[in-house]
Amino acid sequence: MAYYAQGFYSAVFGRALFRNEIAAWTHGPVVIDLYHDYKHFGKNSGRRLLFFSS
Repeated sequence: MAYYAQGFYSAVFGRALFRNEIAAWTHGPVVIDLYHDYKHFGKNSGRRLLFFSS
């Protein structure tokens, strides 16, 4: 999601939304700082974090 937000914001406003580097990993683009911040939540935790469901 951060990858798409960065691209959209850059296209609309002509500048970056955030300065963090986006890396090309096997399964898609990753903002490494965000990965390290959220990896302790475990696999598939994004759905619970975004929609507050259990």
